[in-house]
Amino acid sequence: MPSKLRRLEAYESYEKLDNEGLDLAFENTYKILTGKFNIDNLASQGNEISYILYDPYKIEMNELTDMLNDIIDYFIETEEYEKCQELKDMD
Repeated sequence: MPSKLRRLEAYESYEKLDNEGLDLAFENTYKILTGKFNIDNLASQGNEISYILYDPYKIEMNELTDMLNDIIDYFIETEEYEKCQELKDMD
């Protein structure tokens, strides 16, 4: 994984990351999963560190399904239903 990318799993809890950072992590992960971004795009955005919710090089199918459900729940809370539908269509 490029050094500028950090998985949130590396943190003891999401609460240690401010709301803006957590929102960005969900958004970045959504963009990668839907093909709007790839890892290289994300790493070259110029941010010191870009967060994502998983290690894209080490994920199993059951973990991916759980993560998709978590992201869908997040976008339900933020009332971004188009994103929810796009992710549900991937399931």
